[in-house]
Amino acid sequence: MKPADSFRMAGNAVLARKLRSTLTLLGIMIGISSVITLVAVGAGSQRAVQVSISRMGTDTLLVLPNTPGSGGRGSALQTQLRRSLGIKAPPVNGTNLRKPALTYADASALEDQSNVPDAIGAAPGIFLNHVVGTYVTPGSSPASDDISIVIGSTPEFLDIDNDSIIAGRAFTAAEYAAHQRVCVLGTFAVADLAGGGDAGDQSAGEGADLGEADDAEGAADARLDASILGTSVRLNGQPFTVIGVLGPKGFSGQENLDDRAVCTGTGIADALYGYAQPGEGPLNAIVVQAASSTQVPAAQREVTELLAGRHHVNVLNADFVVFSASSALATTTTTNHTLTILLSAVAAISLLVGGIGVMNIQLVAVTERTREIGIRKAAGANSGDIRAQFLGEAVILSMAGGILGLGGGFLASRFTIAEVQPVVEPYSVYLALVVSLLTGVLFGLYPAHRAAKLEPIDALRYE
Repeated sequence: MKPADSFRMAGNAVLARKLRSTLTLLGIMIGISSVITLVAVGAGSQRAVQVSISRMGTDTLLVLPNTPGSGGRGSALQTQLRRSLGIKAPPVNGTNLRKPALTYADASALEDQSNVPDAIGAAPGIFLNHVVGTYVTPGSSPASDDISIVIGSTPEFLDIDNDSIIAGRAFTAAEYAAHQRVCVLGTFAVADLAGGGDAGDQSAGEGADLGEADDAEGAADARLDASILGTSVRLNGQPFTVIGVLGPKGFSGQENLDDRAVCTGTGIADALYGYAQPGEGPLNAIVVQAASSTQVPAAQREVTELLAGRHHVNVLNADFVVFSASSALATTTTTNHTLTILLSAVAAISLLVGGIGVMNIQLVAVTERTREIGIRKAAGANSGDIRAQFLGEAVILSMAGGILGLGGGFLASRFTIAEVQPVVEPYSVYLALVVSLLTGVLFGLYPAHRAAKLEPIDALRYE
């Protein structure tokens, strides 16, 4: 018998028992849908983490003091950063009495490329969290915003942080040297302040929409933002002139990168700490830019060795930590890959159950159709023909379930699951089809072989 004839007879046998066939392929469908959906959730989670960490800059290094509360109002932010990055502070004991500190001299040393050959820039930073911003528009009541992050630094920080300006301009080295109190605001902070504080009730994505497009849409958003340019915003009661609006960056983890202000470091030191000379004020972070993403490990090693020598500490007991976003990205990628494998393994269990269901139904079919098998053999069909028919039925059931499972997986992936937008990976589609085929073959092989072994006389006598 030709393979096409065997396949046609198998299809007719499946269609002749519609309810049983539907219930059988339902198990395969659920298994394939689970695999597609869970792999998509894992891929979506991994992509979200990659995007989140990439916003921090995969070629940048962040140097922080290695104990919480290194002084100043930025201490809480340092603790928050360490917790989010998984950096453990050393215990407070007799050998940890010296208060660690980063200095402007450290930043100057890191700016010297002869000291750090694999880096091309560094910027000192004063990081403050939850600063109250107040803005008064003519004819209206003051608008306030709890700005998530206020950063005081040099003009180089904006380049290292890969920031863009969609309205106004960035501050200059001359303004930094002159201690001018000028700043640029993120789009979410602008929406909260210039919008009368209403944006705080909106999502971060809506706040970021003020500068979220290029070309014509970006220009229109910039005109909306321009209303705040040249006006004064008070940060913890101290006036700063807004000279620019930062382009949108979205979220990094739970941190809204658009709810921030970047000011001259000297202006922040003067206004919020009362220091008159650059280099006197607090410094709770240094941002370093590697020459390229491939040179990050070398730059990290050079920064660590340089600061360890300057602070007279060994690398294992340093009073600072050098954090690399690229290393965190590699770690999270590995973790998410492992999680995806575990999720797929769990989903595969339901696929196994579906395969057992196919085998069970086929064994029942062999028993029910024993006389039919005997008649076909008596009419000239050989064992191979019988085996092909029953194996074809199992493959048809499993492939139909697999195709329907793909549809179910694609449908489920259109919805947000556990705050993650699933991303269907192309390989999972091909894998699902191959697994469906193998399931039909493997779980249909034994029933088909059992049907083929029946002797015609015994089959015809079966009641």
